[in-house]
Amino acid sequence: MFDEKDLGKVAQYYIAINDEDRAILALEAFVLRSKEFGRSADNQHETLIG
Repeated sequence: MFDEKDLGKVAQYYIAINDEDRAILALEAFVLRSKEFGRSADNQHETLIG
């Protein structure tokens, strides 16, 4: 099961503490899982490539 809220919170936590490597991993996981479950992750994808 994909819990969008929890994965988003993890990414936000790593962003807040300036752990770029883990934030990127969490955002990548969020985008991949969103696509797998047919959900939009446009904002998170833009954050990764921006």
